[in-house]
Amino acid sequence: MTIAPARHDVSFEISDAAELLIKEARRKGRRRRLRVGLIVLAVLVIIAAALVAIGRATTPASKAIGGPRATVGADTVSSAVFAPFYFPPSQNLQFVSTNDGWLIDPSVEDRILGTANGGRSWSTSYVSSMPGKTDKGGIVSIDFINSSDGWALLYGEGLISTTDGGRSWSAAREPVQGSVMAYTFTGPSNGWVLTSKGVLLHTLNNMKTWLTITTPAAGTSLCATPSGSLWLGESDSGNVYSSSNGGSWKLSLSGSRVPAAGNVPPRKPAPWISCSGTSAWLLYNWGESAGSMAYAVERTLNGGKSWKAVVSDEVKPAAPAQTAGVFSTVENFGSTGKSSAWILGYCGPCTTGSATVATTTNATTFADATLPIAKSVHATPVGVTFHGPKDGWAILQESPSSATAPTLKIVVVDTTDGGTTWKVADSNLNP
Repeated sequence: MTIAPARHDVSFEISDAAELLIKEARRKGRRRRLRVGLIVLAVLVIIAAALVAIGRATTPASKAIGGPRATVGADTVSSAVFAPFYFPPSQNLQFVSTNDGWLIDPSVEDRILGTANGGRSWSTSYVSSMPGKTDKGGIVSIDFINSSDGWALLYGEGLISTTDGGRSWSAAREPVQGSVMAYTFTGPSNGWVLTSKGVLLHTLNNMKTWLTITTPAAGTSLCATPSGSLWLGESDSGNVYSSSNGGSWKLSLSGSRVPAAGNVPPRKPAPWISCSGTSAWLLYNWGESAGSMAYAVERTLNGGKSWKAVVSDEVKPAAPAQTAGVFSTVENFGSTGKSSAWILGYCGPCTTGSATVATTTNATTFADATLPIAKSVHATPVGVTFHGPKDGWAILQESPSSATAPTLKIVVVDTTDGGTTWKVADSNLNP
């Protein structure tokens, strides 16, 4: 998934403020950095709702007029600003084998680093030409399908691609249907994109041309498999739709069936989606507040015929507090096979930081493992990725005392036993 690792339509209008917030969420890959902006957006939404309520109170029911409408296939949806939910995380770390991997340098976010020895040493694969006074051209996310073919999203510029493992890259390309917000490739030429205008696009020739795919709703998150299975998540309703190669769509999971957070409005965010074969994993995330987060994880093992909530926190019903996979804040998650998945969580308010990866191999019960953190530092998890159910890597950003202190160093850790134990692979990322 690229939106992140997770694989992370139709025309509808998005306000400039909302689109900038979404782009920033994609660029940083760190939802908690948008706290202030999202709060402002939430206030705007509340004010708009209040104005609508006042209008309705002074307008006869027979004269009431709905908001602007946008066509969605044969249906219509109200044009609206996105809800202040956390959007699917961008993919900033990925391995396609036990040796070959890439990451976005978290200290500057203007270069891609590559490794050919499992993360023990890194070299520069791509350097952005973004000027110092603007974020345009900064690297948002990466997506590799093998040791040769990969893509990266540049903030405000579009997608670039490589066919030689990152030694050379194409010029940036942005579809005319809108800025790329989420994308995933399942083959050297086969890719899917969600744009800022809510349009789902499909390319069969590595971005030379794009086909517009009709969808039942404006999607916020998506996932695709090489066999052609597509999953699309919708904001506000929380609905998830499925399709084969963008053909006939069906409602796979209604957001109304997802456990509801007790301290937030009943609206549902579009889930983060990770898929593999006939299995799909969804993480519904209501956003971080006061160092904690309401979330629920759903999964299907049979192509969406049935779903099960496997872990949740601050929702009803919620898993017990000490259950593995229950964290104060979730940073990312993904699946590594039909019944294998992982969740990256952390404790932001903790004085030394606490980063934990929970893993499951039976699609139901998770086990927690704490990532190695040096003493007397505050460690913030930047990203996690797995190649298969056994081999995984994580990036930690260590600071002297708190999450707001200057970065001390970047540490890469790995596991070869499915996340039970982790060790330091690169103690100070500095190629």
